[in-house]
Amino acid sequence: MPTTADLLTTRLDDAIARRRHLDGQLVALRDFERRLTERVHAARAAGGQTEQVRELLARLLGVRSRLEEATVAQAKAAAEESRLRDDVRDADARLGRAQREIDERREFELACLRAPMLARSPATSLSASRWRSRHTPIGDV
Repeated sequence: MPTTADLLTTRLDDAIARRRHLDGQLVALRDFERRLTERVHAARAAGGQTEQVRELLARLLGVRSRLEEATVAQAKAAAEESRLRDDVRDADARLGRAQREIDERREFELACLRAPMLARSPATSLSASRWRSRHTPIGDV
């Protein structure tokens, strides 16, 4: 049965993959935006091709919009990844503390089992001496 730390690690792996995918999208969109910007400048410099400039500007606006959305999504994915890293670290720490406690209890139990037993006879036990002091006539002591 998977532990909480295992489930969190799986979620963290998914978040890392998603953030890396978004990082790749951002690189591609920035590159595409740069190339479109260059084409817009070239089309404006050539003059007389207003329809082509309009089309390039419309595409550039769309790319910039997608770039903005991808930037927001990447920031959210990075924040989720960071939160999951903290959760995994906390779960690992809790698991480590629980394991140390189990180990300490086991050591204590083994130490108790290995320790020599103190031989107590009923005559020398504390309760027996109290009983004698209460029930023994004063002159018989």
